[in-house]
Amino acid sequence: MHMNSMTPSISIIVPLYNKEHTIRNTLETVLTQSYTDYEIIVINDGSTDQSAAKVAEINDNRINLVCQSNAGVSSARNNGIMRAKGKWILFLDADDTLMPDALKTFMDNIIDDETIVAANFLVKTPTEQYKFLPVKKSGIYNHAEIYKAWAFKRLFLRTGSFIIPTDIARKEPYNESLLRFEDLDFLFRSFSHARIKFIPDIVMAYETSFADASKINQQKWDKDYLFYLRFTSKQFWKNCVYGDCLNIALNSYPAKQKELESLYAGNLKYAIIAKIINYSTLLNKKGIKKCRKKIIFFFKKCNPWSK
Repeated sequence: MHMNSMTPSISIIVPLYNKEHTIRNTLETVLTQSYTDYEIIVINDGSTDQSAAKVAEINDNRINLVCQSNAGVSSARNNGIMRAKGKWILFLDADDTLMPDALKTFMDNIIDDETIVAANFLVKTPTEQYKFLPVKKSGIYNHAEIYKAWAFKRLFLRTGSFIIPTDIARKEPYNESLLRFEDLDFLFRSFSHARIKFIPDIVMAYETSFADASKINQQKWDKDYLFYLRFTSKQFWKNCVYGDCLNIALNSYPAKQKELESLYAGNLKYAIIAKIINYSTLLNKKGIKKCRKKIIFFFKKCNPWSK
C-alpha cells in the first residue's frame, strides 16, 4: 500500500523524449520503492514515438503525465520543478533505474532543507558494471569543501543519484539555452545555496548503452556549458574542477582547441592540476600522493603563466 499524501515528501521528475523501450522499466523501479510518499511527474517533451502511451498505460495515481511541445530536457525539468509538490526533488532520466530502497536511503539521511543528499551509483556497460566512486565512508561537505571533494573523486553527483530541496531547485532552474552538461551548470549554481551529505550506498544504475545526451554536436559547441566556465581567483578547488571540465572540452572539440586556450588563457594551469590529481587518484600510491601535494602547492603559490 502506498501513501496518498496531498503534499508528498519527494517529487520525482522524469523528462521524457522518445524512450518507449525504457520508460516503463524506469517507472516500475520507482513504483516498487520501499518508501512510498512521493509523486512522479513525467514531462513528455514532444516525443514522436509511443513513450507517452507507455506511461498512460500504467494505472497509478502517483503518476502525473504532462505533455509539452519539444523544448529540450532542461525545459522539461523546469516544467517539473514548477509543478512539484514535494519538499524534495529527485531528477530521474527515462532510461535509468532506481534501487529498491533508494528513496528510503535518501530520506533516512536528510539533515535539513539546505542540504543536498547524494549517493553512489552503478555504471553499467555492455560488458561490465561497477560503482562509480570507490568511496566507503559518508561525508558532509560545506560550501568550501564541496569542490575539493569533487576534485579528489570523493564526491560526484549525476542525475538520479541525489535529492535536492525544491526551494533550491526553484532558485537555480536549468539553463534552457544549454544542450550539453546543463546538469553540471545546474549543480554548480545550486552548490552556492547548499551543503552536501554524501553516502556510499548505491541508489541507482546508469546504463551507458542508453546514453545519448553526451553525444557531441560539433556545430552546437556554443550550447555546451564547457564554454562558459567561471573561473575565479579566490576559489582554488573550484577552479580545479573547472580545469577538469576544460580538459573534457579540449578532448571533445579538437577543432576549437585554440579558441578554448584563448578563452581560458589565464586558467590553463588548472587543467594541468586536474590531470595530476586524476592520475594520482587513479594510481593511489603514497609516493605519488606526496608528489601531487608538492606540485599542487607550487601551483597555488606560484603562477607560472603570470605576466
